[in-house]
Amino acid sequence: METLLMKFVERVLYVWDSSDIKEFVIDFDVKCDASRVKSWITAAVRRNVQILSLCLWDSRENFSLPHCVFSCETLRILNLDIPCILKIPPIICFSNLNIVNITDVTFPDGYTTQQLFLNPTDSDCCQVTIFGASLNEFLYAGEFCDEYWLYNSFSLERVEIDVSYSDERARQVAYRMFKVLTELPNVKDLKLQGSGVEVLTYAAELLPNMPIFNNLMYLELASLSLDCAAINCENDDIILDPVPPCFFSDLETIEVIRSSGDKEELSVLKILLKNAVAYSLFIDVPVSDRVFGVSR
Repeated sequence: METLLMKFVERVLYVWDSSDIKEFVIDFDVKCDASRVKSWITAAVRRNVQILSLCLWDSRENFSLPHCVFSCETLRILNLDIPCILKIPPIICFSNLNIVNITDVTFPDGYTTQQLFLNPTDSDCCQVTIFGASLNEFLYAGEFCDEYWLYNSFSLERVEIDVSYSDERARQVAYRMFKVLTELPNVKDLKLQGSGVEVLTYAAELLPNMPIFNNLMYLELASLSLDCAAINCENDDIILDPVPPCFFSDLETIEVIRSSGDKEELSVLKILLKNAVAYSLFIDVPVSDRVFGVSR
């Protein structure tokens, strides 16, 4: 029965008319037929496939897709569910790719992952979907040229985001970063570069809806100016309403490095002190060459 099915697929791909294929889906046990599966994929690419979905199980330890997949000009959506180490060619050129969904794929190194995710296209952006059922860390550095969707990210505990942006793209970057932040329900260790906080001021309407990280134990805001509009306001209650639950239980220390001690920064410290009711709170503020602390 399996042989008949394979022959039927091959007749459709190689013998019948050569019209374009809009969507090609393979849900297949690769085993010893990896070369046959690759030939099917190559045939679909040659017939201008637009949506390619590959669920290839039992693909052994390593598997490589035909190189033509990574230069397919008609491909708009790529779905990969391949539990193996996936080999990727050094040159990738997707001219129309909009959506990438990747599940259970292991990349051999960070460079090939970057080539896949950050490949420039002629479209506005690429939608990168990450299924994070077993993902513990998410580290991102870039300009949020693409949209990132994190699904089933409940196991994600450590996140680090370093954003760079131009004024022309600031609002777009703010919305894309905000979306990532809303998909971190159980994060415990969060590090944001100052630019990642400051860019949110370009979409001020998002600030009242910032997510609350109920399990947060460590928060680092690096290279952040304390008079940034994202954390400073005239009304002391606005930015911490509601007050994050960690302020009532887990928070022990807030450390501010190289503070100028001006009025704006002191107002932010006042807000933090007012809302932090943990039994042990210490603020270490080096000013010039002196260090002073306020405990509560």
